[in-house]
Amino acid sequence: MFGPIATFLENLVAGWVSNSYGPTSMIGLSIGIVSVAVLVVYWHRQQRAAKNPGMASLPFIFAAFAIGLIAVGFGCYGLGLYMAKPQLSGTSVAWLLPKTAAEKFVPSGRDTATSLRQLLLSGILKAQGTPHVGKAGDPAVPIPAAEWQSLTLAGQDFSSAASKQGPTHSYDNLEFAMVGDYTPAFWDVVASPTPHQNPAQTPPATTATPKVVYTERDIRELLDAMKDAKNLVASSILPTSIEIETLVGNSFNRLPEDGATKRVSAQLREIRNKLKTIVWDQIDKFVYTDHVDYKEQMRIAFVLNHEAVKGELNRSLLAYAEDIERLPNQPSQETLELIRPRFEETRRQSNIVYNWAIQVRNRVASVTTNLQTQGVIGFDEK
Repeated sequence: MFGPIATFLENLVAGWVSNSYGPTSMIGLSIGIVSVAVLVVYWHRQQRAAKNPGMASLPFIFAAFAIGLIAVGFGCYGLGLYMAKPQLSGTSVAWLLPKTAAEKFVPSGRDTATSLRQLLLSGILKAQGTPHVGKAGDPAVPIPAAEWQSLTLAGQDFSSAASKQGPTHSYDNLEFAMVGDYTPAFWDVVASPTPHQNPAQTPPATTATPKVVYTERDIRELLDAMKDAKNLVASSILPTSIEIETLVGNSFNRLPEDGATKRVSAQLREIRNKLKTIVWDQIDKFVYTDHVDYKEQMRIAFVLNHEAVKGELNRSLLAYAEDIERLPNQPSQETLELIRPRFEETRRQSNIVYNWAIQVRNRVASVTTNLQTQGVIGFDEK
């Protein structure tokens, strides 16, 4: 009879205690204790003024001792739990930023991204990161070694892992830790990797003499432009590319649902229009109107020589939507196979645009750093 009640009370107390150690809770608890003490003193003075014993009464004394004993009991119970915790000394690992891990484990002359990936695949290093499409403040999650078969290090200082399967399988804020036996002899049995440039990885900044010598005014205006570019990427370019990648990736499996052909085709047309107005039109205005005096520098920052800029995704989205509109409601699997090639091509193009958006984000950050530290853009269009 009392089992469920006891369990309920135990869970209630455990839940309350687990949430009682944050800064806000502790401040509130301190204010509560001080308030109770003030009220007790006030009550005692009122009692003494009325010729009553107040705190000198036996009921008050017994109540105070009872509260004290309960507090001591809780303290002893907590101390016992603390002493019974498994000791983690010797089993914890030191997490390193990718740049620090590269300096520690990758010999000079080797391609950093590929070498770190080999260490992860071999189990010498392990990694953790926050999912790219997660919410702000999400905790880091471990990345299995096998998953690095489809992941490539990307971003400034290799802080991101871009997946061939798109943003839903990518990670940010990477950290590495050594868990296997490592010696420099590891590289004697590993073939020297051919440097590989991931589409989502920003090329390293060059220190060649720039074609234009920038004045202090130029640098100040370029830095202001990079700040605006960063905001444009964060507010429009990257969110839109992720939205397209997610919509296209899920579209094919939704088509057998009742009424899905009309909904999906309408969403594809809508996102195609959004791509034009929010991404391409905004970039055109930014580069060729708002910052026309630094047009070439803006083209470099937005990587406008990339394959994604050719407009193939716009054409693929329209063709895919038109194919879907020709389908009957709740098409059979055999019928859907007829448009699978169009779906695969649209998904490929959406992934190209997503990778370009990641590269633009990283390029803007790198250009900003180069201007601040060297007074140059640091990239040349090929």
